[in-house]
Amino acid sequence: MINGKQCTIISHINDLKISHVEKAVVKKMLKGLNKKFSKNSPITTTKGKVLEYLGMTIDYKKRQSTTFHEGINQQITGRSTI
Repeated sequence: MINGKQCTIISHINDLKISHVEKAVVKKMLKGLNKKFSKNSPITTTKGKVLEYLGMTIDYKKRQSTTFHEGINQQITGRSTI
């Protein structure tokens, strides 16, 4: 909890997804991560209401909206379109 609100950090190998209702909190987190880990190359960021992350489309314009790419959909459901 940061400033009384949930801060979510998801990690997968070398990818992170950071979210918080206050943009300043995310900026501060990114600044700290860059300071600590960007000695060889800067951390790249993607911002917006619709994001692609690990084969998913996450749409923050819609409540609880995550769409999986077809290959991942097939793995989740066990169904193939072939």
